[in-house]
Amino acid sequence: MNLQPPECLKKPMHVPSKLLMGPGPSNSPPQVLQAMLNPLLGHLHPEFTQIMDEVKEGLRYLFQTKSEVVCCVSGTGHAGMEATMCNLLEPNDVILIAQNGIWGERAAEMACRHVIHLML
Repeated sequence: MNLQPPECLKKPMHVPSKLLMGPGPSNSPPQVLQAMLNPLLGHLHPEFTQIMDEVKEGLRYLFQTKSEVVCCVSGTGHAGMEATMCNLLEPNDVILIAQNGIWGERAAEMACRHVIHLML
């Protein structure tokens, strides 16, 4: 079989600039877009771990804590909620979740996957 590349692959991709007004993803500030032009680093490079240490320092300042245990979840709000449930809950824990909308419902569903006792 000798397939030729489609014409669309011969042209540069055009992505128009749009103002995103939904809950996300949303437009990035210019300084974020500029930072994305930096070279990539692997997660084992010493420069990467230095940057992560600096991010942790910034998070300690943001949350006004001296705790060594601070982290940033690179994901959606749901990813952060799931990370919280996974790291805080253990089997047989009791958790109280006030369900008042979809976020409470999702939190309860996530918690159910991690504990046996759930008070709704």
